Order: sequence, then structure tokens, then C-alpha cells
Amino acid sequence: MTIGITSQQLLRGKKLHEHLLFDFDTRVGHVRSYLGNMFPSLKLDIHSLEDACGPAITKPQLQAIVVSSETLAGALKINEIRKERGMSSLAIVVVERRDAVILSSSFIRQQLHDRSVPN
Repeated sequence: MTIGITSQQLLRGKKLHEHLLFDFDTRVGHVRSYLGNMFPSLKLDIHSLEDACGPAITKPQLQAIVVSSETLAGALKINEIRKERGMSSLAIVVVERRDAVILSSSFIRQQLHDRSVPN
């Protein structure tokens, strides 16, 4: 499984509760730990995302991409670039965000901040 994790450089624009952001190595460790516990035999190929496309436009063997509804436009752009480069399109799996299931790191940091502020 190929996984892209946002680089420190791309996170520089994330100002919402910036002090709650983990560094890149810590985030990689958390992903490895979680997936290792859930799927011990899964081989992970983790990349630092230095741009919006990451390895999705350079690895022709990839078959699918998982995105949130907010990042669907990026997945469509990735497929355009792949087509221009003679690669097959990726199947796009869209995870719809709801308050109960949020993928956004900004949302999670907001929740952590809200819990730490006394009423």
C-alpha cells in the first residue's frame, strides 16, 4: 500500500492550532503503528507529499486513490496528469466527511484545542 503523508513544507500553511501538529516522523510512526496493528502483513510504501499529487503521478502501478470529498478535485487532476503521461486512471474512492467521521487534521486539532480549554 502506497501512502502519502503531508510534508512539513506543505503544512506551513496550516495555522489552525499549529502547536498541535506532529512532526513528519511522528506522523509516519503513527500511521505505521496503526496499520501494523490492524493489518500486520501489509507492506507499506510511505512517501512525503511535497506537492498535491505526490507519487500518484509517477507510479504507473497504482490502481486507486482514497480522498475526502474536499480533495476530490485533486484526484481528478491527478487522473488528468496520469492520462497525459500515458498511465491508466486511478479508481477514486471518496470518503464523505461527516461530523462523526472527520479526516481533516484541522478539525481534529480544533477538537483537541476545544477539549483543553476550560469552560
